[in-house]
Amino acid sequence: FFNDRTIVEGFRRMGVPDCDAHEYCNTGCVEMTPVGKSGIHVVSPYHNLPAILLRAMKECADAKDFDDFFRGFERVLADEIASRNLFRNRAQMERARNGREPYRASCLINDCLVKGSAVDAGGARYNFVEPNFLGFSNTVDSLVVIAKLVFESGELTLPELSAICEHDFAEN
Repeated sequence: FFNDRTIVEGFRRMGVPDCDAHEYCNTGCVEMTPVGKSGIHVVSPYHNLPAILLRAMKECADAKDFDDFFRGFERVLADEIASRNLFRNRAQMERARNGREPYRASCLINDCLVKGSAVDAGGARYNFVEPNFLGFSNTVDSLVVIAKLVFESGELTLPELSAICEHDFAEN
């Protein structure tokens, strides 16, 4: 369910004036964008949270407690977000530099036509990037399991749990 008041308020918080905040459309699963005024790469980049958690389990195998592990997970996640955002920004700059811009899409963006600039060259009034975090609930559940099995009960070490996950629970 989408809530018009919440969506409009979210746009207002991002500095979108009322005249644009009320004219939006759904552009993906849950992503919203002002109609005819926004860039086209709204659902990007994608972040696979369970994969990031598995990487953190290896990189933070020597964590002393759950708080220490969680700080490590946050660091791995922040590194992933920064890396993917850098990739997305460079891809956008390369499209603009090499003339590989989505001109057909730019023809549907009001400001691109008025400015004579394509989306990636600053033609769109709004160019929001809305990253998508896949596997959020699975990651939260997994963090609870790690807290309980590794750091509270001590049934498994972090490397043991990591190996079990890596081998898809083959021998468990």
